[in-house]
Amino acid sequence: SGGTTAQVGPGQYTYTFKTLATGFDPTVTSTIGIYGSRNLTAFNLGTDYGSTTFNFVPNGSPVVTTRDVIRNVSCDRCHDQLSAHGGSRRGIALCVMCHTPQNVDPNTGNLLDLKVMAHKIHMGSSLPSVVAGTPYQIIGFQNSVNDFSKVVDPAMAQRCTVCHDQTAGAKQATAYLTEPTRVTCGSCHDNVNFATGANHPAGAYPDDTKCATCHIPQGASDFDASIVGAHVVPVDSSLLSGLNATIVSVTNGTAGSKPTVT
Repeated sequence: SGGTTAQVGPGQYTYTFKTLATGFDPTVTSTIGIYGSRNLTAFNLGTDYGSTTFNFVPNGSPVVTTRDVIRNVSCDRCHDQLSAHGGSRRGIALCVMCHTPQNVDPNTGNLLDLKVMAHKIHMGSSLPSVVAGTPYQIIGFQNSVNDFSKVVDPAMAQRCTVCHDQTAGAKQATAYLTEPTRVTCGSCHDNVNFATGANHPAGAYPDDTKCATCHIPQGASDFDASIVGAHVVPVDSSLLSGLNATIVSVTNGTAGSKPTVT
């Protein structure tokens, strides 16, 4: 905050920061995010919102490393369009800039890390903690209570590729298959205690270094310990023989009659 904005052309503006942070590594990818609004309520046109991000390396080197796990097109199939905080923050690339691992809701103690929040919100009423009687809430701006305890994911949260779409173009779309972590898995399976091993068949684990040893991307069968296998929705199982239907005959099919289909 505290910077200056100047118009440099029709609909074009520059924002100059008051100060630049110190102590950062100038050799790694950095990201700037910006969001803005245009209030047109005087013309009965509501308020327009827009946001975007820009990746750069402070020392001028080319950008070769970015975070690109889920694209907006995946979110916007349901959340058309993905926005929050009154609509002013739009797009998952902007969300992850604030919803980082170190941020915690001071009222509830719940993590504000996006990968945790997103999984828990979509699980909602199916979270083990919620089933056991503890609501899943985030206390937000001006102490607003955001209760996600009654959320039911219409796609079913086990269908990972609804969000982790493998066709949307995200460069790290397979990260959910190859990089399982305790914090991510524990966001849905929140009755698992990795420190003590409670509800974790493999026992206690102090770090994430061996998660992928058991939880490989895909195993040989449904319902195994692999990432794909563990998230198979029963009605989608390859073990089901399926349903074959054949229409043998239709009788009494004249106009005004009540046909019988065999």
